[in-house]
Amino acid sequence: MITLEKQPIDTTRTSLWRSRWAAIGAAVAVSLGAGGMFVAQAAPGPAESTIVSVTPERILDTRNGNDIGLPGPFVSPVGQKLQVTGSIPTATGTKTVVPTGATGVLLNVTSVSATANGFISIRPGDATGTPSTSSLNVTAGITVPNSVQVSMPTAGANAGRIDITWDALGTAGPTTDILIDVVGYTTNTGLQQLVADVALKANTTALPIARSVREGDVDPDPGGVARVLVSVTINAPVAGIIQMVGSAFIEGVPVGGSSVPCFLTTGANSTSNAGFLVDTNRQDWVASGQEGSCSTNGALPVAAGTHILNLVSNAETGVDLNDTTLDAIFVPGGTVTAIESGPDSDEDLASDEDLAP
Repeated sequence: MITLEKQPIDTTRTSLWRSRWAAIGAAVAVSLGAGGMFVAQAAPGPAESTIVSVTPERILDTRNGNDIGLPGPFVSPVGQKLQVTGSIPTATGTKTVVPTGATGVLLNVTSVSATANGFISIRPGDATGTPSTSSLNVTAGITVPNSVQVSMPTAGANAGRIDITWDALGTAGPTTDILIDVVGYTTNTGLQQLVADVALKANTTALPIARSVREGDVDPDPGGVARVLVSVTINAPVAGIIQMVGSAFIEGVPVGGSSVPCFLTTGANSTSNAGFLVDTNRQDWVASGQEGSCSTNGALPVAAGTHILNLVSNAETGVDLNDTTLDAIFVPGGTVTAIESGPDSDEDLASDEDLAP
């Protein structure tokens, strides 16, 4: 919740204060959260994956009569690619054991009935060339199991595949049957959701940011040409709402006795309208020789980034603009609430009660 102190009343500048109270009321009407801010910078990759355990499922059995996954037995030193993700054959029928997009897989790999000593290498599906690492060492005629964890590509022709090579220590021809059971897999899906949740929460928990600037006499006066009087800059860490109120006290004798408009712009110029403005281009009539004020307020939905806000006026020659101010508050993840400012006459604004937010 935003707490604001009420300012003392200057009865000669009541329209200026009315504009401020209207904008403050709109700012308070913007939804706020509590807490600190955390901004996730990038989506996680395979290196940030988490482990998901599954009920063990056999996805490769090259023994005659079983023939699950790939033809067998493996012949040294020929490698084969095995599809692991998506709908694949298993010992209990075709099913999805590891979802598409998984970044790795946890396996139990077993060599059965090897005709020579050697090793089995399990690599990512896009691996090429002769393997230089062993996932399990094999002794001829001995059943040898081992636990293996290996990453998998998530894109390309070999997405969701592993590369399996049986090598009889450089000898071509010896064979072995291979069994593979899946016991789990790795994925970054949960982390991606976490990043999305954190980013969403950041929109409602980042702290508000307030900026205010005041300038005395504007010299020379705008002379009838739109001119930036004052500017503020807000660096928004996340998307949200910027609530603005600008005002200037007017004195002097305008040519023709016209009214003096004020309005808000974005960017370093005096022409780009600031978007959805609750109550823009407000002014008090300034008759010859009298004093008054121009004031404006509004709200602008913004994305994360740097935003320049300007109070602009095109007061005529002969008008002095004094006590020029621009106040802005950024509210993360807020929504715009329109506020009616009400009549602008001095008579209507003379009472203290009328200035309450």
